[in-house]
Amino acid sequence: MNQSTSPSPKKRRGAPKANKNACKITDKDLRQDAYKQLCKWIGEGKSYKSYVYYAGEVSVTGETIEEWARNNPIEFDPRKREIAHAMAYQWWENVLKESALGMNPHGNTATLQMIMRNKFGWDKRDGSSQSEIDKERFKYLADWMDKAFKEAREKGS
Repeated sequence: MNQSTSPSPKKRRGAPKANKNACKITDKDLRQDAYKQLCKWIGEGKSYKSYVYYAGEVSVTGETIEEWARNNPIEFDPRKREIAHAMAYQWWENVLKESALGMNPHGNTATLQMIMRNKFGWDKRDGSSQSEIDKERFKYLADWMDKAFKEAREKGS
């Protein structure tokens, strides 16, 4: 039995050379536009995890842009992201309100509560995600929605 003791050649890891799928966006104006568009996306009540920015042949995900923003608050003004998150909160509060008032007859209280719980963490016990005021506010909204739906059903019967 003849075994070679020489090490096997190293295998190249990662994408092949000249890969264009994971190009960095080096242009500052494009990065700023990506950040601006991400903030707009978030402000519409959507998650940064579902966002993709396209610039010609190059694309970047919302998670990458969030990482840029966390690592470079000078280039990416954190106040813009805070405003976007506040607008998302507002957007979802309006959905809850419309459902509770019967303006959205297809609104489902349990589904909306689950979205608010998952998206904003308003009922987490450890308090790490939201303040006590926010928890109380959403509990009030959820209770109000339940009451409004029950009243609407009773009137419709």
